[in-house]
Amino acid sequence: MNIKSIGKYLVSVVVLTFGFFILFFASLPLFPKEVNEIVKQRVIGMKSSSPMEFANGKEFWWMVREGNTLTFHNSSDEIIMGTLVLELESNPCKSKERIIAEIIEDKNQYQLDLDELARFSIPFEIKGKSERILSLNFTNNKKCLLDNGDSRDFGAKLVAWSYL
Repeated sequence: MNIKSIGKYLVSVVVLTFGFFILFFASLPLFPKEVNEIVKQRVIGMKSSSPMEFANGKEFWWMVREGNTLTFHNSSDEIIMGTLVLELESNPCKSKERIIAEIIEDKNQYQLDLDELARFSIPFEIKGKSERILSLNFTNNKKCLLDNGDSRDFGAKLVAWSYL
C-alpha cells in the first residue's frame, strides 16, 4: 500500500464519521420537552362531566359528590408539561369538604380541604393530540341537596381553571 491509497482511505473514514455525527445530532430534538413555543392556554381544552352554567356573566361547573371527570385535551402535536390549576368554591350548603383529585392513567392522587375557596395545583403532562382525565371526588358524607327541586348532591363549584 502506498501513501496515496492510505490518504484516500483516511479521507473516506473521516467523511463517513462526520456523516454519522450529522445524522445522529440531527435526530436529537432541538429543545427539551419542557420548553416549547406553544401558548398552552390556546391548545389545552377542558370538557367536564358536569354542564357549564353561568352566573353574573361568569362560567362555572357544579361538581357533584361522585362521578366528576374533567377531560383535558391537547390539540397540539407537542408534549405540553405544566401545572393544572383548579379554583373551587364551597357548595351551596357551605359544608367543609375534602376533595380528592386523581389522574386516571397515573393513579396519582391529590387531596385538598375546601372551606370557602380552594386552589389545586397539579403537575400535569399531556402528550400531543391526546387527552388526560382527572377525577374529582368528595369525602364528606353529609349530603348537600337543595329545596328547589334540583336532585344533584353538590360537592363544590369549579369557578376557574388554567394551565400554566
